[in-house]
Amino acid sequence: MNNIEIDFTLLNKVKTMNILFAEDDDNVRESVGFILKELCGEFYSAADADEALRIFDENHIDIIITDINMPGISGVEFINKIKEKDLDIPVIFLTAYTDTEYVTQSSEIKNSQYFTKPLDMQMLQIALQRAIAMIEEN
Repeated sequence: MNNIEIDFTLLNKVKTMNILFAEDDDNVRESVGFILKELCGEFYSAADADEALRIFDENHIDIIITDINMPGISGVEFINKIKEKDLDIPVIFLTAYTDTEYVTQSSEIKNSQYFTKPLDMQMLQIALQRAIAMIEEN
């Protein structure tokens, strides 16, 4: 990963984006949220998929970052519901699990990426850069 160059012009576009972050772990939600608040236009945070769906329905969201394993409906099920409304929205899946079932499920979703936790700043920048590229392609 040290050889990956960050396109800061593209990354600056994140400042105009609204990001929804769905994560049931309070510590992860707070630490990643702290960074995202500084990077994006509007930042929305949800502790579970039901709250995230409500936020999505009430706001314009450009990028979704979600945990795969949440209480209630999973992150994959949550995104499948979102994709019924907006097929092209970029999704960044985060998980502590490297189970191939999760990777397979998330890889089948259009405009999605999959990263394992802990997510460091460079990985977050790369994920956001890819999400912006997906937006520009659509």
